[in-house]
Amino acid sequence: MLDRLQLAFDSQKEFLKDVSHELRTPITVIQGQLEVLPYRPEKQTETIALITSELAQMNRLVNDLLLLTKAERPDFLCRKPEDLDWLTEEIYLKARSFSRERVWQLEAKGLYPVEVDKQRFSQAVMNLVQNAVRHTNPGDIIALGSLVTDGALKFWVRDTGEGIAPENRERIFERFARATNNNRQFEGAGLGLSIVNAIVHALEGRIELVSEIGKGTTFTLIIPLESSTKSLEVTEDESHPH
Repeated sequence: MLDRLQLAFDSQKEFLKDVSHELRTPITVIQGQLEVLPYRPEKQTETIALITSELAQMNRLVNDLLLLTKAERPDFLCRKPEDLDWLTEEIYLKARSFSRERVWQLEAKGLYPVEVDKQRFSQAVMNLVQNAVRHTNPGDIIALGSLVTDGALKFWVRDTGEGIAPENRERIFERFARATNNNRQFEGAGLGLSIVNAIVHALEGRIELVSEIGKGTTFTLIIPLESSTKSLEVTEDESHPH
């Protein structure tokens, strides 16, 4: 028990250090812009826009950190029965709004009802979509799909982007971790995949990652569906093409 307590203290200390580091940059930028603003009144519009952008980034960071904290609470999830085919199509339609320059594909839709927290699950998938957009270029494919097999929901996001180096495949799920990124337009705080990991862990599931440098990456969320499979006999790979 003492070892677990020490581990918790060390983790909290590391967490606070990471948070202070991430917040220090936008605070420094805002402070610097406000200090020089009286000497550059002609730049007021640009300065206000920059400060607003930095404040929005801080707001997103704080909200993400709050979500990671809530993920450990027993009331974090609200599971309800959902039609997987409609849920998949709804997520796919939302995903397409992230970029018109990518080639979007809906590869499969599971046919069976599932019991998940729709909001949290959708949030996890959308974070994967954002990650896919961030690590692809115009014209690359981003594909989504779902199926129910072996008593589990499988939902994947596949892209034909830059891929993930083997040494980064575990580290990217850590807080504030960033892999190589050639698309600065979608640069984030490094919390997206850690949020995905937290939500999937709360759902008692796991994440399967397959990637090849220069050819792309596939993230698959695998969520056990005990409540669904008790009353349903699920045959293997039940899905249908879009």
